[in-house]
Amino acid sequence: MSRDGERRSDWAEYFEGFGLRTMRCAGPQATTCALSLDRRCPLHEEADFIFYDQESLTPELESQLRQLPPLAPIAYARSERDARGRQFPVATDIFSGRRPER
Repeated sequence: MSRDGERRSDWAEYFEGFGLRTMRCAGPQATTCALSLDRRCPLHEEADFIFYDQESLTPELESQLRQLPPLAPIAYARSERDARGRQFPVATDIFSGRRPER
């Protein structure tokens, strides 16, 4: 999740380069967010791991995430650039979700 479209695209391409499937979200600033409606995020329900751009994380969104924690862990991340200028995430903190035993 990032409100920055270039960052969302670059991060998704970064993970896709490792063969991972990605889903993108612009967050509550750009669209109606299930979390702000006190509902679980449908993207969270499908995810094995979630990355949130720490620059896009508001105190309200963080509170909503803690009230309705996803099953998957969340990494809060800052963005760095590689030699080609593409952005990639660097985790700064992890909020462990409640992934059930498989």
